[in-house]
Amino acid sequence: MTTTIKKQNDYILSGDFGNIRWLSIGDLKVDESYQRLITPAHVKDISENIDLAAFGVLIINRRTWDNNDLYVVDGMHRVKALFKAGKTPEFAVPCIVLELKSAIEESILFIKLNVKKRNLSALERFWPRILQKVPVSTGVLKVTQEAGFEIPKQYQGRNVSDTLTNRLVCIETLEKVYIMKDNGDMLREVLFLIYKHWSNVKGNTTANLINGLAHFIHTYENTKFLSEDHLNKVMSEIDPKA
Repeated sequence: MTTTIKKQNDYILSGDFGNIRWLSIGDLKVDESYQRLITPAHVKDISENIDLAAFGVLIINRRTWDNNDLYVVDGMHRVKALFKAGKTPEFAVPCIVLELKSAIEESILFIKLNVKKRNLSALERFWPRILQKVPVSTGVLKVTQEAGFEIPKQYQGRNVSDTLTNRLVCIETLEKVYIMKDNGDMLREVLFLIYKHWSNVKGNTTANLINGLAHFIHTYENTKFLSEDHLNKVMSEIDPKA
């Protein structure tokens, strides 16, 4: 399964379109292990401008292995908005109902649908890949947790890298550094150094900092130009911004 998931854009989930059904919103569930976090402002905006002609169709998976429960793959914010707008659990909406084989296949479809819309960030793609057990992603998560850092489900705000401490959102950089050495050893070395000297210091998780430190070590390790003692001394005397 893992080998196939590496090429998830080519992964064929179903040979048909599914069934068109009208379903009550009270019957619909959400799997938070791969879905993005709810954005209250987005829900509020939809709820205050409900236009059923423009509502669209929800994509639902009937989990045949789990009591035939109905899980929202695409349309979670719209469902929440209907509740916020005062619709009752019995209110029915048009849905395409699929019968995918697992939550992993749901997560693959979730990524496919949202990548096409170009509104899924690298961070939001990360958590579905954890469910799918994509080796680089699970490796990154393991190393960051070992080093004392957290990868949040979602982060909203400006100047992210300048305000976060010990929370990593630069997923593409983390994955790039992870594969620089077997078993993620380069990422492990970099993050342990940062945590050792700059734990809880503002700006200690920027992509530039992690990428730059990794490339410095990669370029000069095993040469006379890189001394571990000297590197530790320098880092102990400056802050991440410097």
